[in-house]
Amino acid sequence: MSKESRYSAEEKFLILKEAEEQGVVKTCSKHGIDPTTYYFWKERYESDGITGLLPKAPGPKIERKELKDLQKENEMLKKLLAEKEVLLEAQRDLLKKKRLRPQK
Repeated sequence: MSKESRYSAEEKFLILKEAEEQGVVKTCSKHGIDPTTYYFWKERYESDGITGLLPKAPGPKIERKELKDLQKENEMLKKLLAEKEVLLEAQRDLLKKKRLRPQK
């Protein structure tokens, strides 16, 4: 059972900015958060921007590494598909040229 976040994404963002200006320890003490939480928020913000600070919706959880692996696989498959399309287009062009050549 997960507990609801006390801070909105905007509040987390402001805390991150405040910590940059005034220091992590001072800011964490002021807001009553653990420095580990601060660094977790910072990492999420650096990788995903403000959306990384949003509370996660309940549902199937995909780990970050698994998501990155799936994104890499998706990019690879897109490249393979593009290469196949180029090959098919070249084959179509060759067939057209072969049909247009006069027969002897």
